[in-house]
Amino acid sequence: AGSLRQAIVDASAAPGADTITFAIPGSGPHTIVLASPLPDLVGPVTIDGTSQNGFVGTPLIELRGDSSFTGLKLTGTGAIVRSLALYGFHNGVELAGSSGRLVGSFVGLDGTRIVRGNANIGVIVSGGTSNEVGGAADLDQNVISGNAGNGVVVTGASQTSIRKNLVGTNATGTLAAPNGTNGILVNPGSTTTSIVENVVSG
Repeated sequence: AGSLRQAIVDASAAPGADTITFAIPGSGPHTIVLASPLPDLVGPVTIDGTSQNGFVGTPLIELRGDSSFTGLKLTGTGAIVRSLALYGFHNGVELAGSSGRLVGSFVGLDGTRIVRGNANIGVIVSGGTSNEVGGAADLDQNVISGNAGNGVVVTGASQTSIRKNLVGTNATGTLAAPNGTNGILVNPGSTTTSIVENVVSG
């Protein structure tokens, strides 16, 4: 009870929209080490890292896994992941549903801004429609860097927005922190992908 895993299970079972917040004692960053995959986000659930006491713009909640599974997978409609740091996974985040959003997060960096990477792709949009990586607001900016494969991949999805991210840089956008292959890769079969106001480096 009280774990992120149980909160996702409870949110998925409850009708309507839900928000998962954090109240971990201490100044952070706080690391949640995952030995197995978390449940998919199957409904309109928001995981809100900005709720952690002391948040001032840099993620204070880290998810660390291993290279055998994905950090977070959004498979429903309207799920939002806000201001988390995810590293050590196979893929960091997968958006496979519709109207999902990844905002304000570090994918491949920890909460102290050290580049640690994921073993394959940082963020993959693998289907669905109207998914967003980043957004218009300054706090929506993701940093997606240091991953062994591509930074961001869009495949088989429609109306994907990739906006105002730092891809292949450090947390401040001042130095290269390369992803292993492409910064952003849009595969054939994806339609209406919008890529605006990003910095892509390394």
